[in-house]
Amino acid sequence: MKWWVSSLDLESTKKYNLAARFLLRQTGIVRQHGEEFSPEDLQYRPAQTITDPDSGEVFEIEKEDCLFGLKKLMQALEGINGMTALDKNGELRSQYSIRKPGERVSEFSTGFRTVVADLRSEQVQLRSSEVGWFYKEKLGLDPLRKQLLETALQGADDYQTIETETLRLFKDLHMSDPMFRSKLMHEAHVWSRTVQSGFIISVFKCWFNIQQGIIDFF
Repeated sequence: MKWWVSSLDLESTKKYNLAARFLLRQTGIVRQHGEEFSPEDLQYRPAQTITDPDSGEVFEIEKEDCLFGLKKLMQALEGINGMTALDKNGELRSQYSIRKPGERVSEFSTGFRTVVADLRSEQVQLRSSEVGWFYKEKLGLDPLRKQLLETALQGADDYQTIETETLRLFKDLHMSDPMFRSKLMHEAHVWSRTVQSGFIISVFKCWFNIQQGIIDFF
Protein backbone atom coordinates (compact mmCIF):
# COMPACT_ATOMS: atom_id res chain seq x y z
CA MET A 1 0.00 0.00 0.00
CA LYS A 2 2.78 2.43 0.89
CA TRP A 3 4.48 1.91 -2.47
CA TRP A 4 1.21 2.29 -4.35
CA VAL A 5 0.36 5.54 -2.59
CA SER A 6 3.87 6.87 -3.21
CA SER A 7 3.37 6.37 -6.95
CA LEU A 8 0.29 8.63 -6.99
CA ASP A 9 0.06 12.31 -7.76
CA LEU A 10 -1.95 13.21 -4.67
CA GLU A 11 -2.94 16.60 -6.02
CA SER A 12 -4.69 14.99 -8.98
CA THR A 13 -6.54 12.51 -6.72
CA LYS A 14 -8.72 15.40 -5.51
CA LYS A 15 -10.57 15.11 -8.82
CA TYR A 16 -11.92 11.65 -7.95
CA ASN A 17 -12.61 9.42 -4.95
CA LEU A 18 -9.33 7.58 -4.39
CA ALA A 19 -10.69 5.24 -1.70
CA ALA A 20 -13.69 4.30 -3.86
CA ARG A 21 -11.42 3.53 -6.81
CA PHE A 22 -9.25 1.33 -4.58
CA LEU A 23 -12.32 -0.48 -3.21
CA LEU A 24 -13.69 -1.27 -6.67
CA ARG A 25 -10.51 -3.27 -7.34
CA GLN A 26 -11.16 -5.54 -4.35
CA THR A 27 -13.29 -8.69 -4.13
CA GLY A 28 -15.00 -10.88 -1.55
CA ILE A 29 -15.36 -9.88 2.06
CA VAL A 30 -13.03 -6.90 1.64
CA ARG A 31 -15.31 -5.43 -1.03
CA GLN A 32 -18.44 -6.17 1.02
CA HIS A 33 -17.02 -4.62 4.16
CA GLY A 34 -15.87 -1.52 2.32
CA GLU A 35 -19.26 -0.99 0.68
CA GLU A 36 -20.76 -0.45 4.12
CA PHE A 37 -19.47 3.10 3.71
CA SER A 38 -21.07 5.58 1.36
CA PRO A 39 -18.77 7.15 -1.27
CA GLU A 40 -19.17 10.48 0.50
CA ASP A 41 -17.66 9.00 3.67
CA LEU A 42 -14.47 8.13 1.81
CA GLN A 43 -13.77 11.41 0.05
CA TYR A 44 -10.62 13.36 0.69
CA ARG A 45 -10.79 15.95 3.45
CA PRO A 46 -10.18 19.56 2.40
CA ALA A 47 -8.43 22.00 4.68
CA GLN A 48 -10.57 23.29 7.54
CA THR A 49 -10.44 27.06 8.00
CA ILE A 50 -12.01 29.74 10.15
CA THR A 51 -12.27 33.45 9.49
CA ASP A 52 -11.52 36.09 12.09
CA PRO A 53 -14.73 38.19 12.27
CA ASP A 54 -12.78 41.31 13.19
CA SER A 55 -9.90 41.27 10.75
CA GLY A 56 -11.36 38.98 8.10
CA GLU A 57 -8.13 36.96 8.15
CA VAL A 58 -8.49 33.27 7.35
CA PHE A 59 -6.78 30.71 9.59
CA GLU A 60 -6.21 27.07 8.74
CA ILE A 61 -7.10 24.90 11.73
CA GLU A 62 -6.73 21.53 10.02
CA LYS A 63 -4.66 20.66 6.96
CA GLU A 64 -6.14 18.93 3.98
CA ASP A 65 -5.67 15.18 3.76
CA CYS A 66 -5.84 13.62 0.30
CA LEU A 67 -5.64 10.14 1.86
CA PHE A 68 -8.33 10.69 4.50
CA GLY A 69 -10.87 8.39 2.84
CA LEU A 70 -8.29 5.72 2.06
CA LYS A 71 -6.98 5.74 5.64
CA LYS A 72 -10.53 5.45 6.96
CA LEU A 73 -11.20 2.50 4.67
CA MET A 74 -7.97 0.70 5.57
CA GLN A 75 -8.61 1.14 9.29
CA ALA A 76 -12.04 -0.46 8.87
CA LEU A 77 -10.64 -3.34 6.80
CA GLU A 78 -8.06 -4.10 9.47
CA GLY A 79 -10.96 -4.60 11.86
CA ILE A 80 -12.05 -7.66 9.84
CA ASN A 81 -9.35 -9.70 11.56
CA GLY A 82 -9.59 -7.75 14.79
CA MET A 83 -6.02 -6.59 14.29
CA THR A 84 -5.14 -3.17 15.61
CA ALA A 85 -1.70 -1.64 15.07
CA LEU A 86 -0.75 -2.77 18.58
CA ASP A 87 -1.89 -6.34 17.86
CA LYS A 88 0.18 -6.48 14.68
CA ASN A 89 3.11 -5.01 16.56
CA GLY A 90 3.00 -7.82 19.13
CA GLU A 91 2.44 -10.51 16.52
CA LEU A 92 5.39 -9.46 14.41
CA ARG A 93 7.64 -9.00 17.42
CA SER A 94 7.16 -12.69 18.16
CA GLN A 95 8.80 -13.43 14.80
CA TYR A 96 12.12 -12.10 16.09
CA SER A 97 13.56 -15.60 16.55
CA ILE A 98 16.89 -15.90 18.34
CA ARG A 99 19.95 -16.70 16.26
CA LYS A 100 20.48 -20.44 15.89
CA PRO A 101 23.70 -22.03 17.16
CA GLY A 102 26.27 -21.98 14.36
CA GLU A 103 24.25 -19.54 12.24
CA ARG A 104 26.28 -16.83 10.53
CA VAL A 105 25.62 -13.30 11.75
CA SER A 106 25.14 -12.16 8.15
CA GLU A 107 22.41 -14.77 7.61
CA PHE A 108 20.68 -13.87 10.86
CA SER A 109 20.83 -10.17 9.96
CA THR A 110 19.23 -10.83 6.57
CA GLY A 111 16.33 -12.66 8.20
CA PHE A 112 15.98 -9.95 10.82
CA ARG A 113 15.80 -7.23 8.16
CA THR A 114 13.01 -9.20 6.49
CA VAL A 115 11.00 -9.09 9.71
CA VAL A 116 11.62 -5.35 10.00
CA ALA A 117 10.37 -4.95 6.42
CA ASP A 118 7.23 -6.91 7.38
CA LEU A 119 6.65 -4.47 10.22
CA ARG A 120 6.82 -1.54 7.85
CA SER A 121 4.57 -3.17 5.26
CA GLU A 122 1.96 -3.63 8.00
CA GLN A 123 2.20 0.09 8.80
CA VAL A 124 3.59 -0.73 12.26
CA GLN A 125 6.47 1.59 13.03
CA LEU A 126 9.04 0.96 15.75
CA ARG A 127 11.73 3.33 16.88
CA SER A 128 15.14 2.53 15.46
CA SER A 129 16.52 2.20 19.00
CA GLU A 130 13.84 -0.36 19.85
CA VAL A 131 14.60 -2.44 16.76
CA GLY A 132 18.30 -2.21 17.62
CA TRP A 133 17.62 -3.48 21.15
CA PHE A 134 15.72 -6.49 19.80
CA TYR A 135 18.55 -7.20 17.36
CA LYS A 136 21.18 -7.22 20.12
CA GLU A 137 19.06 -9.41 22.38
CA LYS A 138 18.48 -12.02 19.66
CA LEU A 139 22.15 -12.29 18.67
CA GLY A 140 22.93 -14.62 21.57
CA LEU A 141 26.23 -12.96 22.50
CA ASP A 142 28.13 -13.92 25.63
CA PRO A 143 28.87 -11.16 28.22
CA LEU A 144 32.37 -10.48 26.86
CA ARG A 145 31.17 -9.97 23.30
CA LYS A 146 28.24 -7.85 24.50
CA GLN A 147 30.72 -5.57 26.26
CA LEU A 148 32.90 -5.41 23.13
CA LEU A 149 29.88 -4.40 21.06
CA GLU A 150 28.79 -1.72 23.54
CA THR A 151 32.30 -0.28 23.51
CA ALA A 152 32.33 -0.13 19.71
CA LEU A 153 28.90 1.53 19.62
CA GLN A 154 29.98 4.33 21.98
CA GLY A 155 26.43 4.97 23.09
CA ALA A 156 24.78 4.70 19.65
CA ASP A 157 21.50 2.82 19.86
CA ASP A 158 20.03 3.02 16.34
CA TYR A 159 19.47 -0.25 14.51
CA GLN A 160 21.58 0.55 11.45
CA THR A 161 24.69 1.36 13.50
CA ILE A 162 24.27 -1.71 15.72
CA GLU A 163 23.90 -4.02 12.72
CA THR A 164 26.93 -2.48 10.97
CA GLU A 165 29.17 -2.86 14.03
CA THR A 166 27.92 -6.38 14.69
CA LEU A 167 28.74 -7.51 11.16
CA ARG A 168 32.17 -5.91 11.43
CA LEU A 169 33.06 -7.41 14.81
CA PHE A 170 31.45 -10.84 14.66
CA LYS A 171 31.53 -11.99 11.05
CA ASP A 172 33.20 -15.24 12.18
CA LEU A 173 31.09 -15.70 15.31
CA HIS A 174 29.63 -18.98 14.03
CA MET A 175 33.10 -20.57 14.19
CA SER A 176 33.37 -20.12 17.97
CA ASP A 177 29.71 -19.71 18.80
CA PRO A 178 28.89 -19.27 22.52
CA MET A 179 25.36 -20.45 21.77
CA PHE A 180 26.71 -23.70 20.34
CA ARG A 181 28.77 -24.27 23.47
CA SER A 182 25.74 -23.56 25.61
CA LYS A 183 23.76 -26.09 23.64
CA LEU A 184 26.48 -28.70 24.06
CA MET A 185 26.67 -28.02 27.81
CA HIS A 186 22.90 -28.39 28.09
CA GLU A 187 22.94 -31.66 26.17
CA ALA A 188 25.83 -32.92 28.29
CA HIS A 189 23.94 -32.00 31.45
CA VAL A 190 20.85 -33.85 30.24
CA TRP A 191 22.95 -36.88 29.28
CA SER A 192 24.67 -36.84 32.69
CA ARG A 193 21.35 -36.74 34.51
CA THR A 194 20.08 -39.58 32.33
CA VAL A 195 23.14 -41.70 33.08
CA GLN A 196 22.91 -40.98 36.79
CA SER A 197 19.24 -41.88 36.81
CA GLY A 198 19.96 -45.11 34.97
CA PHE A 199 22.75 -45.97 37.40
CA ILE A 200 20.52 -45.36 40.43
CA ILE A 201 17.77 -47.52 38.94
CA SER A 202 20.28 -50.31 38.25
CA VAL A 203 21.59 -50.19 41.84
CA PHE A 204 18.05 -50.28 43.21
CA LYS A 205 17.16 -53.26 41.02
CA CYS A 206 20.29 -55.10 42.21
CA TRP A 207 19.51 -54.35 45.85
CA PHE A 208 15.91 -55.49 45.35
CA ASN A 209 17.04 -58.78 43.77
CA ILE A 210 19.44 -59.43 46.64
CA GLN A 211 16.69 -58.79 49.20
CA GLN A 212 14.32 -61.02 47.27
CA GLY A 213 16.93 -63.79 47.19
CA ILE A 214 17.43 -63.55 50.98
CA ILE A 215 13.69 -63.79 51.53
CA ASP A 216 13.43 -66.84 49.24
CA PHE A 217 16.33 -68.49 51.08
CA PHE A 218 14.57 -68.32 54.43
